[in-house]
Amino acid sequence: MKLIKWTLKLLAGLFSVLLILFIVSIVLERSQLAYLKKSSSSVENESILIENVHLIPMDKDTIYASTSLFIKNGKIEQLGDDIQVDADRRIDAEGGYLMPGLMDMHVHVWDKFEFGLYLASGVTAVRSLWGLPMHIRWKNQLAKDKWHGPAFLASGPKLSGPSSPGSDKVMVPDAATAKEMMRSYKERGYDLIKTYYGIEADVYEALLEEAEALDMIIAAHPSPQLAYHDHFDKQVKTIEHVEDIYQQGLNYQLDSVKLEEVLKEFKEAGTTMLCPTAISFYNIINLIEAEQLEDIEKGTYINPMFRMVAEGEFNRWKNEQANNSNRKDQLVAQHNFHLYVLRRMHEEGLELVCGTDSGIGVTAPGSSIIEELHFYKEAGLSNYEVLKTATVNAASLHEEFSNMGTIAAGKDANLILLEVNPLEDLNALKEIKTVFNNGAVLDRNTLDEFVAKAKDRNNLIPSVLRYLEHLIFERNLY
Repeated sequence: MKLIKWTLKLLAGLFSVLLILFIVSIVLERSQLAYLKKSSSSVENESILIENVHLIPMDKDTIYASTSLFIKNGKIEQLGDDIQVDADRRIDAEGGYLMPGLMDMHVHVWDKFEFGLYLASGVTAVRSLWGLPMHIRWKNQLAKDKWHGPAFLASGPKLSGPSSPGSDKVMVPDAATAKEMMRSYKERGYDLIKTYYGIEADVYEALLEEAEALDMIIAAHPSPQLAYHDHFDKQVKTIEHVEDIYQQGLNYQLDSVKLEEVLKEFKEAGTTMLCPTAISFYNIINLIEAEQLEDIEKGTYINPMFRMVAEGEFNRWKNEQANNSNRKDQLVAQHNFHLYVLRRMHEEGLELVCGTDSGIGVTAPGSSIIEELHFYKEAGLSNYEVLKTATVNAASLHEEFSNMGTIAAGKDANLILLEVNPLEDLNALKEIKTVFNNGAVLDRNTLDEFVAKAKDRNNLIPSVLRYLEHLIFERNLY
């Protein structure tokens, strides 16, 4: 009996220590995030007149030279050469270039530090495609303007089938449950549905039917249980990952002839765009080339929980290279074929929508979008066409984003001010002077602080707790 009492006391003590540790870690993370929290006394939503600026409207390939733009309550109110207003704040752009903020339509968000990383790279809207309960909370907080961060949409959890188990997915056992899940996701506040590797044909059909009934869209990660062309539907606005055209559509063959059939299917679908995430695949090559994971600077901006996952990926690809000396060359050949796919899509008049798959591996939140866009340029798109993928095209996906992506009166003033013209040099996106976001004016010093605060952050325990919430509650709802 004494042993039992002693054991119970020990367990109670350990539980208390763990509980205190968890509480302290959460409080510490909140205090570390204070730089992103908006205060009630902030001067945001002041009226702003930007003068001596070159405007890139993005609704067409042009520049409005040496003009002005007036922002009020976070909206573009006027643009033109002779704006006569009493502005709370006047900004001399000194001949800089003002364009809509960038939009990344395939990200994975694990903590609020990433909000600042996206803004620091000019990304003012994101679509998170690995839905967890925390994302609904964060989306609502951002919508209420409580934090500095991008406009935020979140898919439901990754929906899969019995052939593809894993803690990161939610298994859908049958068509009836699929419809019930979708109704629940919409009621709870998720914005779209993410179908994933392993989804079965009958379940997928049920999801398409319910998506139409609920007026929800689907982002489809191709599943081998379906033919590639089966993924197309008017509710499917994006098919994710150019690598899956090679893997699913072409059965792991660098087959330029069969590719033409896939392109024809894209054309016939009409309403579906490809979200390439080319940088995420290319980073496998970076893992092989690195001597150690710490050598990859951008990996230091990944959430610490997923840095641990990246360590496993690093070892995996190092082992593959050790066992097959041609592995890196094979991956390079596949990457080059991805660019060929994008080139052919562009030549066929098929639009792309920018996405990076950031937040996992060493694909860093925010900065990875610059690398992604450069791949589109390498594939043959003009600078304007490249920028469209992350502005106009992205804004067309969701009604919630329809007021973004171009510069015009009445649009949201989510804008980036650059030193150099990005229509001439995409590297201009690396030289952001100011980000205008939800009425806030974020200068370069502020953006640099956002980056510095997120580097090598130590918030592993809160991140694990939020993921446990998904494992305990989300995955057991059905």
